[in-house]
Amino acid sequence: MPEMPEPPELPNFDELKDLGSQIRDSIIAKARREISNAIRNIDINIDMDTEEWGDWQEKRKHGHDHDRDHRHGRKRRIVITSPEGDLSDADLEGVDLSGQELSGKNFGSSNLEDAKFNQTILRGTNFSDANMQDVQMVGADLEGANLASANLQDANLNQANLRGANLQDANLQDAQLVGADMEGVNASSANFQEAILKQANLRGATLLDCNFEEAVLATADLEGADLSSANFHDAHLQDVHLRGSNLSDCNFEDADLSRADLEGANLSSTDLRDVKLMQAKMREANLSDANCRDADFSDVDLSGANLSSANFRDARLVNAQMQDAILQDTSFRDANLNGAILPDGTPYERGMDLSRFGVRDMPRR
Repeated sequence: MPEMPEPPELPNFDELKDLGSQIRDSIIAKARREISNAIRNIDINIDMDTEEWGDWQEKRKHGHDHDRDHRHGRKRRIVITSPEGDLSDADLEGVDLSGQELSGKNFGSSNLEDAKFNQTILRGTNFSDANMQDVQMVGADLEGANLASANLQDANLNQANLRGANLQDANLQDAQLVGADMEGVNASSANFQEAILKQANLRGATLLDCNFEEAVLATADLEGADLSSANFHDAHLQDVHLRGSNLSDCNFEDADLSRADLEGANLSSTDLRDVKLMQAKMREANLSDANCRDADFSDVDLSGANLSSANFRDARLVNAQMQDAILQDTSFRDANLNGAILPDGTPYERGMDLSRFGVRDMPRR
């Protein structure tokens, strides 16, 4: 009878278990190294469920990378611990950096889409050319930060501190900046189209050539701001504070400036066609060469204002106060001045000759 072969030796299951753990740990370690290499010179701690990571790696090996949406639903919580570091060009989409101290860091040209920086301290931090679409920065401290040419579309910057920040050429379309402190900010040529800036502080800000089309700036404070050549077409500026601001060559067509404070503001050569200015304060404002056709100046205080060469054709100036106003070469053609007070303090009466004030075209009402 032939000799039976010996049965094969059974594998050591404890060793196999240890080997599996080693492979898993090796995969996790490699992943951490890859992320660390992507974020050069930065020491990081990553809050990541190792079991969930291992499961995803296993699925990826078998071609099941359609799990991407699930992974993006869970924010990566990264804690940056090094005192210095360069995060420029890094891919940090969806990371949560809330509540950290990141002043002076360099995020230039990084991808920060959908990232969270709520209550984060970011003084003097560089975000130039960064993709920050849908970023959340509620209550963040960005004083003196550089956000030049950054994409902040749909960003949430409510209550953020942006004092002295650089937002030149930045895209803030549809961004929320309710109650944001932007005093002294430089945002020349920035795009604020349809942005919400209610109650924002923009005192002394540089906003040359900005686009505020359909933006909401109701009750915002822009005293002394330089807004020359800005576009406010169809913007909402009710109760806005623009005292002493430079609004020369701006476009306010169809905007609502009801009850706005424009005392001493410069609106020379500004387009104010079809603008609502009811009950606005415009004492000693400069409207020389302004186009105010079809605008509503009802109950507006224009005392001491410079209206020389302005066009008020078909405009409403019912009950407007124009004591001591300059009307040299002003056109009131077909305007409604019922109840208006003229430069010498006399009330306007229909058919009154206003040539003694230098008026070019007379009202017919």
